[in-house]
Amino acid sequence: MSRRGGAAESGSAPSSTKKAAGSPAAAPAAADGDDDRGVIRIGKVRIHLGRIPELVLLICFPLYVTKELVQALELSWPIAFPAGLFVARQVQRLLAWMQGEGGSDGKKC
Repeated sequence: MSRRGGAAESGSAPSSTKKAAGSPAAAPAAADGDDDRGVIRIGKVRIHLGRIPELVLLICFPLYVTKELVQALELSWPIAFPAGLFVARQVQRLLAWMQGEGGSDGKKC
């Protein structure tokens, strides 16, 4: 019987610890829900609406550059597409540098 009593006591202590630990953890989770303004969720993917121009840049700009490379330099699509992605990434890094998000302090954009 002492085993049962000991198991019951040890079993109740962690559950009270879990309840105590669960209460503070629930508060930040509720606070995170307030920050979902301006965010579209599609399954596990979160799209912040403030990032839409950047997403358009990273999707449409490489396709435009690829089309121009195919027409002007007569490159094939499999060669021109990675070049278009590279150019779009460089433009993204330039814009981040111009906004002061990286650069001279050693951070990588």
